[in-house]
Amino acid sequence: MNARWIIVLICGSGLLIAGCQGSSPDELKYRLSDQTKLLPEEQQTVIEGALFQHFGTPARPVVMAKNELELEIEGASFDSEHLKKGAAGFRRLCMHCHGLSGDGMGPTAPFLNPRPRDYRAGRYKFASTKNGSKPMREDLMRTLNNGVPGTSMPSFKLEDPEELQAVLDYVLVLSFRGQVEQELGYYLFNNLFTKPEEPEDPSKADLAKLRRQHLEALASEIGEDGSGLDEEELTTDVILESVELVFGQWMEAADNVVEVEGDVPSLGDPESVERGRNLYTTAAAQCASCHGTSGTGDGTQIPTDSWFNVARPANLRRGLYRGGGRPEDLWRRVQAGIEGSAMPGFGNTLPLTDALLEKHAEEEKPTDQAALEAWRAATAANVPEDEAIQDRANSVWDLVCFVRSLALTSTP
Repeated sequence: MNARWIIVLICGSGLLIAGCQGSSPDELKYRLSDQTKLLPEEQQTVIEGALFQHFGTPARPVVMAKNELELEIEGASFDSEHLKKGAAGFRRLCMHCHGLSGDGMGPTAPFLNPRPRDYRAGRYKFASTKNGSKPMREDLMRTLNNGVPGTSMPSFKLEDPEELQAVLDYVLVLSFRGQVEQELGYYLFNNLFTKPEEPEDPSKADLAKLRRQHLEALASEIGEDGSGLDEEELTTDVILESVELVFGQWMEAADNVVEVEGDVPSLGDPESVERGRNLYTTAAAQCASCHGTSGTGDGTQIPTDSWFNVARPANLRRGLYRGGGRPEDLWRRVQAGIEGSAMPGFGNTLPLTDALLEKHAEEEKPTDQAALEAWRAATAANVPEDEAIQDRANSVWDLVCFVRSLALTSTP
């Protein structure tokens, strides 16, 4: 059933949820995270007050950076009326999945797989930036326009463009707010936001139970009187430092864009596909361990993601690329990995091709396998860095060509 119909049914059943009939915008209130709620009430009150001061309420969102801290993100506007429009649009289009606080816990979330994104950590899987960095604003707008194939995230391309820009900037505010809350938790108790221990088989584990047990363990460690906290006080300076840290991370996004490199082949080039096929199963690329030898996602590794949800590897034969199907999108996924997931970047670790090594070899290439590996390791030290970068970039393109070929050869 379409997620939008689900929310209509829930609201129509008489259940009172934020955003349905019976709640005015002024009555809406952000919720603190479950981790923050483990802190003594005094600390919760300080954190809630700081978040209100810097980011306002769902009805009146603000960003107090203009008078206190520098915040410039290309294309973004944090004008109060603009954000108010974005908040209203968010409640109309997004809240039923992503939740009023952007925590991914909207009323339809339990019915969806994968779960809606939790914005509060400021982590977004599909970006043009390095793994671990914040995305560019245009990355998030691309997701709004295109949706995420294979998930419940639809395209909003037909919505009013001005409203969509405002919604995006409001989503940024939800990320700022959630990150600052998280940073203040780090300050008080450094282990507050760690994930539960990874289960041996996430696909069979009761993840909800593990989350509850994790929170109970944290509560015990903190203590009812807060005696287990690393720090006792959240001063104005500490709060401002946390806000400045978060803003700085977002403003640095442009410096962390992964530039697409290498010689772009024809995606159906048979030689490139064959080179990619050979790389796919190697220990250096490790693709088959998750995606399976045939690319159907039936590998031996089924991990959890940063939000502690089961993150089943993609079935590459379906040809549904959640982060975008453009060649550069796929190249970046292989090169830099996927933020918040178990998909690492391989662009800097792929082996150099024998063709490049032979160019810089001091000795003839041996035929014995053991001697060949030693020759490769010794010769790699002779390769100039710029040539090594180019060679690995081309190998990433070979993997992209092979992955694309899997979808082209699959059957319905």
